This record gives sequence, structure tokens and C-alpha cells, in this order.
Amino acid sequence: MPKRRNLSIEERAAVVTLSEEGYSCRSIARRQKISLCAVQGILRKKSETGTVKDKSRSGRPRATTAREDRLLYRTSLSNRRATSRLLKRALQDSTGCHVSSSTVRRRLNSFGLKGCVAAKKPLLTEKHKKKRLEWCKERQDWTQEESGYEGEATKDTILIVLLQR
Repeated sequence: MPKRRNLSIEERAAVVTLSEEGYSCRSIARRQKISLCAVQGILRKKSETGTVKDKSRSGRPRATTAREDRLLYRTSLSNRRATSRLLKRALQDSTGCHVSSSTVRRRLNSFGLKGCVAAKKPLLTEKHKKKRLEWCKERQDWTQEESGYEGEATKDTILIVLLQR
């Protein structure tokens, strides 16, 4: 059985208009390139409800409004390390909206923000900082030939080339 395609409001309105102009259901179906049953269904719907628009769909209403979603987004951007639980509490305090942390994650995901764990890396110790400074001071007055860098060079570009080695 083929899948039905939903006709747009304009297509349905065209069917109703053609019917009001006196065309038969069969000729409307041929002219609009839709099935006879579809034409009959549209005309039946128009006579019963007075409109050809779809009824509102069933389903659970959203827990947050678009404004609350934007607030979550802005809060998340202002504090990139905030967890979904912290963002949930912030939303609850500012708007009184009670949502779960998974709802917060879904809303942020819809904005393209995905949670991740920050990479662990050791911090620089005082010993590391001193060694770096010594290394840079030793090479501070190097010429372009000494650095091995070819091209237009400044002290900054020479230092960058040396750091990359």
C-alpha cells in the first residue's frame, strides 16, 4: 500500500475552489493529479468542519517556551562549564519552569551545543615556567640564519618556529 502524501493547504483550497466552480470530483482529481478518494475526502472535510486545515496534533506539550530555550542557551554560553543540573536550577530560579536535566540537554542540543568532558592536562609548575623563560631568553637575540627560518621574519615568528620544533 503506497504511503499517502499530505496535500498542502493551497492544493486543498484549489480542490474546493474547482468544486465550487462546478467541476466533478473525477475531473478535479485528473486536473490536480491526485486520487479521487483524496478529492472526496477534502470536500467531505470542508462540508463537515468548514475548513480544509488539519486539526491540531495530539502529543505532550513542550515543557519550555522558545523564550526559556533562548535563556538556557545564553546561560550556557556565559558559563561553558555549567552542568545540565546547574542550568536546570538556574532556569527554575529565574522563570519558575520545572524541567528535567535531560530536557535541558535536549534543548541545548537543538542549538548545537553538546556536552563534553574537558581534557585533563597537567598545569605548568614553577619549574616548567622557569625553563620556558630561560629557553626563550637564550634565543631572544637570534638572527634569522641562526633560527633556520626562511622567509620574512620578526622576533615573534622566529620564536614561534622554534617553539614548534
